[in-house]
Amino acid sequence: MNHTPGPWQAVLQNADSGEKFDIWSGTYGSVTHLYETARTDEGLRYLHGDARLIAAAPDLLQALKEATAQMADTARRIEGRHLLLTRELMSTVRKLLEMIQYVEDGSGQ
Repeated sequence: MNHTPGPWQAVLQNADSGEKFDIWSGTYGSVTHLYETARTDEGLRYLHGDARLIAAAPDLLQALKEATAQMADTARRIEGRHLLLTRELMSTVRKLLEMIQYVEDGSGQ
């Protein structure tokens, strides 16, 4: 794993220059910071959404790994009986595995 272990949380800070989110890992401290200096409604909405998405990243990665493993297991169990479904499912599994590999070590995409 090449990222700070989760879970992460987004903590809103009011900075003099605008709103700021600190993304924190309970064990490792600060992970990153997001700032919105323009203070527009759209900018603040994106800032809040981006902070939630980034804070959820470790949990999303874990869920993706579990779903991919379940899909691969299903494809193995139905192989031979539903060839088209198996091919489509395995194609999706390969794409997801590439995404996981990219997140974990920078390769795969």
